[in-house]
Amino acid sequence: MASNDLQGSLDVKELINLANLKKLDLNNNHIESLQSSKDDGKNLQHLSRLEELNLDGNLLNNSVFASLNGFSNLKSLHISGNQLKGSLGLCGLKNLEVLDVSLNAIEGIFPHCFGNLTSLRKLDISYNQFSGNLTPLANLTSLEYISLSRNHFQIPMSFLAHFPNFQFLLIDENRMLMEPSFYTSVPKFQLKVISLSKCITSQELGPKLPTFLYYQYYLRYVDLSENNFSGTVPMWLLENNTNLEYLILRGNAFSGHSNAEIVLKTLDLSRFEISGFVTGVMGTTLATTMLTWHLDSRI
Repeated sequence: MASNDLQGSLDVKELINLANLKKLDLNNNHIESLQSSKDDGKNLQHLSRLEELNLDGNLLNNSVFASLNGFSNLKSLHISGNQLKGSLGLCGLKNLEVLDVSLNAIEGIFPHCFGNLTSLRKLDISYNQFSGNLTPLANLTSLEYISLSRNHFQIPMSFLAHFPNFQFLLIDENRMLMEPSFYTSVPKFQLKVISLSKCITSQELGPKLPTFLYYQYYLRYVDLSENNFSGTVPMWLLENNTNLEYLILRGNAFSGHSNAEIVLKTLDLSRFEISGFVTGVMGTTLATTMLTWHLDSRI
C-alpha cells in the first residue's frame, strides 16, 4: 500500500480480519490519521500480531499516538517525515526494537518512560527539536544504532558508557559536553560509523579528540568536522581501522606527521589547517603535502 496516493483518514476496518498480519507498509502517501469508521481507531488493537509498521512520508500528527500505542507486539515503527509536534507519546510500545521518528518537529525533553523500551536496538530521532539531557535512554543497553543529529541535546561523553553494543553513533549538531571521562574512558563498544560534526561551539582552540576513538578498530565512516579539535593529525584512525572508507576532518586545527599508507574513498580536509606533513595517503588526490595546508575544496 506504499506510494498509492492514499489521502485523509485511513479507514482500516478492512484490515481487522487480517489477524495474522505482521507487516504493513503505508509509506509515501497523504494519510492524516488512522481510524476505523466504527470506533475511532480502537479496532486497530485487533491487529495484535502486527510487528512492522511503516508510516514514513505522510501527514500524520500527534493524534496517531493513541492508536499506535495499541499495537502491543509492534517491533518496528517508522514514522519519519510526518507532522508530529510537541512531545513523543509512544511509551506503550514496550516490544519495539526499531523506532524512527526523524524529520518531524517533536520538541521538549525526552520522556522518562522511554527507559522502559529496553528492547530497542535502533533509535533515530534526528532532525527534531528535542532538548535537555539523555538520562531516560541510559537503560537502553541493547542499542546498536542511535541518531540524535540536529536536535538541542547536551551530551556528556560519559553517556556512551551505558551502551556496550553501539555500532552506529550519529550526534551531529548537538552540544558535546567536555568532562574528564572525555579523555580517559575506555569503551566497551566497537563502532562502524561515528558522526560528531559541529558538536563543539566554542570558537577558541578546541579540545583534543576523545580517548574512546583510540580504541576503535572497525570504523568505516568518521566525521569529526567543524569542532576545532586540536592536537596531532589523527593518522592512528587510519592505522587502527583498515576498512575506513570515509574520513571527514574539515574545520579543525591539527598538527603533526604521518607515513601511513591507507586506501580511502574519501578524505575531506576542506577548510582544514594542518601544520607538518602527511605522506602516503592513497586513494585520493593527496600524495604528499608539506608545511601548512589551507584547502578550500574537497579532496
